Amino acid sequence: MKHYRPSSELQRCAEQALRNRRRLAIWRKRYWQQIDDTPPGKPVPIRNKRRAEDRPDDHD
Repeated sequence: MKHYRPSSELQRCAEQALRNRRRLAIWRKRYWQQIDDTPPGKPVPIRNKRRAEDRPDDHD
């Protein structure tokens, strides 16, 4: 019984983790940029798909 992953699977996991980290970093940067771009006193426009579907009368 083997208790270790074959190297190909390990490679795949490593690549996936790297991709996820990169995607998360890009998202975080965009998120904070959005917050910085919002003038004080205005709500930060956070996009939420489900919320938009709940209020169809909100986007003119």
